[in-house]
Amino acid sequence: MKNSLTFLFLWLSMVLASQSNMGIIKVNVENGCGNDVFDKPVTIDLYEVTGNDAIKIATSNTHPAQFSNLTTDKMYEVRITSSDKHQTDLTVRDAFAGREAILGVHGNFYNLATAIAGDVNENESFSTLDLVIMLRHMIKIKHLPLEGWFFVDQAHLFNNVADFLKYNNKTTFDGITNGIKEITFKAYKQGAVASTLAPYCAECSEDSTSTATLQLPDIDVIAGKEVEFNITFNGKGNDAGSLFSLKYNDADITRVTPSPVTSANHVDSISSIHIVTVFNPMSPAFSEIAKIKFTPLRSGKLASFFAFNDEFKREFVYKANGCLKTYQKVVLKTSGPCPVTWPVDTTIPDCVADYNAGSPVIDPACILTVTVAYHDQVLGNPCNKILRTWTAINWLTMEIFTHIQVITIDGNYSTICQDVTVVVTDSLVIYANDLIKNNVIGHVYSFSANDPNQTTMTLKYELPYVVDLTVYDLTANRFCISRVTKVNTGCNEPVNVIREISLEGTNGFYLANGMLFDGGNEDHCVGTISDFQIRLLPSGNFAGQLIFNYDQYKGTNIMVALRCKIDGNWVNQGMVKIIFLSDSALPPFELTCFDDPVTKNELFEIAFFSPTFDNILALQGAIRVKDAIVVNTKKKKLSDIVFNEELRSLKYLWLLPTVTSQSFGENDTLFTMTILPTINGSLSDILSTAEDLLNSEAILNDLGQTKIDLVFKFLRRSSATKDIVPNDITVYPNPTSTGTFTIQSDVHQDATIYIYNDNGQMIYETNKKGTGDGLFQVTMPENCKNGVYILRLINDKYISTKRIILVNQKN
Repeated sequence: MKNSLTFLFLWLSMVLASQSNMGIIKVNVENGCGNDVFDKPVTIDLYEVTGNDAIKIATSNTHPAQFSNLTTDKMYEVRITSSDKHQTDLTVRDAFAGREAILGVHGNFYNLATAIAGDVNENESFSTLDLVIMLRHMIKIKHLPLEGWFFVDQAHLFNNVADFLKYNNKTTFDGITNGIKEITFKAYKQGAVASTLAPYCAECSEDSTSTATLQLPDIDVIAGKEVEFNITFNGKGNDAGSLFSLKYNDADITRVTPSPVTSANHVDSISSIHIVTVFNPMSPAFSEIAKIKFTPLRSGKLASFFAFNDEFKREFVYKANGCLKTYQKVVLKTSGPCPVTWPVDTTIPDCVADYNAGSPVIDPACILTVTVAYHDQVLGNPCNKILRTWTAINWLTMEIFTHIQVITIDGNYSTICQDVTVVVTDSLVIYANDLIKNNVIGHVYSFSANDPNQTTMTLKYELPYVVDLTVYDLTANRFCISRVTKVNTGCNEPVNVIREISLEGTNGFYLANGMLFDGGNEDHCVGTISDFQIRLLPSGNFAGQLIFNYDQYKGTNIMVALRCKIDGNWVNQGMVKIIFLSDSALPPFELTCFDDPVTKNELFEIAFFSPTFDNILALQGAIRVKDAIVVNTKKKKLSDIVFNEELRSLKYLWLLPTVTSQSFGENDTLFTMTILPTINGSLSDILSTAEDLLNSEAILNDLGQTKIDLVFKFLRRSSATKDIVPNDITVYPNPTSTGTFTIQSDVHQDATIYIYNDNGQMIYETNKKGTGDGLFQVTMPENCKNGVYILRLINDKYISTKRIILVNQKN
């Protein structure tokens, strides 16, 4: 009896112990757009994992699902699928949301759900090529097998796409913590990018009165005579994009060109034009969609040749209160003539300040159809007259009108100062002309009423913190007072340095720029950080950039010394690494600009070119700006490029503008960026690529139109304009002990000669007449100190740069 009781006790103990080691797994499935329950059929399978083996132990066809009586210390895997396989109908919402994700409008575009939803080319990422394929699919160029759902464990929802295979439709975990494991999957539709971005996946109430208008010009056309006109879109000024088809009859369409404000794809058949557009994030209310070249086969009104193709999807989307909404009504209208009343001749006080000299008056009915602009020709030195040429463009009819307005300068104006706030660590040098609001070119500004050399002043962070400084215009014998507020950050952060970079070869060499190691030091509190330079060890000199032979260095890596200036003093930053990459199978796509000198506080427009822009479908990238701010951008050849402009960086995205790829010459300006430098120097000191903000890539159009491995390159050239080419010169004596030297050059025409000091400041400028023998004699300013200077000779055809050394000069 005693043994039986003992056995019963042991058996009960084992049962209770095993029961206390049982666990529960709960699985919930939500819609990716929120906390709503996923309303499609799902199958949830539970696997027990042992080593490399996974054995299915339970299945549920309902959710939420619960799996009980599980051993808590086992490894399990939950897999989820759906039998719903309806194909995704790609929308304008998806294309717009996809582009915003790439540009970083919604933060990290590597969001796992966004990447999987938009990954139509199945390369486990989301890129410009995916958007190209999506746009082609929407205008019926290419069919995509976008069907079904994918599921992401909410705990891994924001993981990098590198975890794509690990967390797509499943999750694995070791042990059931505290006896209960709760898992929530988010469900997303394959291809539906908008449903993966929280700002755009909420249910939004539509406005039943919302109306979008497509406009055609109300013009007469003659049979057989080609005309060119625009299709324009009148929306709300926050439009996301459109998808529609126009059918036409009794006409021949010879060309459809996308507009400057849209990323547009189109396909033209013998009877209709299918168009999908994605507008800029803040597009104007009046947007040009496409330009059409059209030859009528009969005479009549232009609008009589066109109508909506009702057999094709019509979708116009706009952004309102965080929602992407659809216009409930879309109409096709015609517009009449648009007269312009030009401003009369007038007089203003000076050429510098922005005075109102009048503007053209446009018929209110045409306010969205006609745009005006002007450019000035300034006469006299100092300025005494402005010839302002106004230009009005009717974007529907493509008519251009001009008018010249004569603006006379009074000359009796006052010098105006501006109030400023400056950051002072230990001390700060300020310039008198920086405090003048209506700065006149050629005038001398000084902090002294009688000393023209007192153009600078050193401020220290001490009482008083607000000072009134008098600035004198010595040329006009006037003065004004500027109120300066001194601010001290009071911190001491280390310099942020990138310790390793990779370089790709171009034209037989590698170009290593010291600024590539700048880890982003804007507004840094240790002082003003500038002029990163590198030096090849064990010998060599520090320089802003070094050139390495491709065949000698390809596939290797080296360490170089790095230094930078902090408040004008050189500070060593240790060793950094350069990795020299070998060429890929395809040549890189190169973006180039000229390495021009820039002047502090003077606007400078940078033109970007590409010597390898051949057979390109799309591109994306980012440019970081240091010691300057981005003021604006302009579209040139890439009329449908879009930008995400910030003060210190520029992201850009260009998508297939037509159904065929694009090629441009190496001297064609693709786009421009205007900056306001805060230092004197060169563009190579200010601009660099920003791979951390947006990966650089270009898409090549091969036969399958799927090549994605092109490498974006941002190079700098030494020439000043696209028409100028490098030209070698000889300088003698060099070194010079007197500051006087002779330049021997192939340039026989007139030339401009500049000399820059070690800080990139221009200290000398002169225009020399051509002597016929290519010899120019130059004498440096007497106050030049011993050191290395940069000589630059420029004329209409050539640019030449040389280092000159001044020694034994009495200062």
